[in-house]
Amino acid sequence: IGLSKLRDCVVLMLKGVKVNQAQPGDSGPNIQISIGPSQTGSRMRSYSVGASDDFSVMDSYPDEMTKAILDTFTMKPLPYKLSRSVIDLVLTRQSWIEGVFTKLDTKTRQSIASALLSLRAEQDHDFAGSTLFGLPLTTDELTHLLKHLHPAKSESDQVAVSVITDCVRGRIDSLGKPSDISKLSSKLFDQLVSLSTFDDFSAISGDLGGRDYTRVIILQTLYAIHDNYKAELARSLCEEESQQNSGGSKRSRSSSWSGISDKTVSLQASVLVGLLGGKASSIQPLSSGRGRALSLGLLACLCEQAPSAVVSSLLPALMSLAEVSSTTEGDESEKKSSTAAIGEALHAIVPAYCIHAHSANLSFFTLLKDFVGRIVTKERQCEKTRHSLLDHFLQALRQLPTKQDSSDAA
Repeated sequence: IGLSKLRDCVVLMLKGVKVNQAQPGDSGPNIQISIGPSQTGSRMRSYSVGASDDFSVMDSYPDEMTKAILDTFTMKPLPYKLSRSVIDLVLTRQSWIEGVFTKLDTKTRQSIASALLSLRAEQDHDFAGSTLFGLPLTTDELTHLLKHLHPAKSESDQVAVSVITDCVRGRIDSLGKPSDISKLSSKLFDQLVSLSTFDDFSAISGDLGGRDYTRVIILQTLYAIHDNYKAELARSLCEEESQQNSGGSKRSRSSSWSGISDKTVSLQASVLVGLLGGKASSIQPLSSGRGRALSLGLLACLCEQAPSAVVSSLLPALMSLAEVSSTTEGDESEKKSSTAAIGEALHAIVPAYCIHAHSANLSFFTLLKDFVGRIVTKERQCEKTRHSLLDHFLQALRQLPTKQDSSDAA
């Protein structure tokens, strides 16, 4: 017990917090205890117990303290009790987070975050992950953590990606500048492609479940990013088009945040189609309905972001999902669930397609021909399924804005 108390006392010094002693005459609690009356001639002892609310943090956090923290997390074998003490008494304390961590240079912040991430992913210490979640990391720092991961070849890196995506979703409303969000989105797409490419799919034998789970949480995070920042994206596009129309300096058109071209967005859309079992033959399709639903939702978001680059991918995505659903084997409940999945896809894709089809020289007739001609009239479809699909299609069309809606808004 004595050694543990000594350890904690030493660890507390790493907070870098100084307590400024109250001076005589300062206001605040001050108690004096006197022992022995001086009139008797005996020695008088007095004790002063004061309280001070005056705390301050070291102006420059010493490098030796940073090194001590990092060494604690990188020792082999890990000193569990010591690392836990550093986290409980320092890294999770608000005084250290606000007074020290936020003022550290980027490289040091990244080193601490990387050490915690490794501790969580490689040694399965949950407390390190929750500590990382509580640190005010910037979007650039989260992107940096993703750069050095290879989840297609490492199960621990899959865990690391999961932890980082949790951090992203946890601060989805405060990710910062659109340019930083754009870089994060691109890096997440890169990881998604790596996890979905057939060439890498056998890199981790027997780990298809973990790989599929990681792909789904990446999709969930990408959807949260693109869905949450629609307004900012729309404003960005309007400002850029306004500048071009007013004769401003010519720039290559970017339909995304700061530097992502139409070509890149189009490739991302192709990946999503591949995840649905479509034309991207190098992509391993998703097996879960939740993953396919997220892919469709993200595809619809990208269509709002870059209509001309993405709208041509909407129909292949819908057809791919419909083809998969039409070959679903099983009982009636499974077939009903499959039809419902197509219905959700229609509700996501049809409005987006109808609004943006003109930007890719497509028409409503193309939608009717592909959907009605190739899906609803299939000989293999039973009458009940056919009626259900038509009903979903009509409901999706009803979501489109009408002239009446416009006049009401006016």
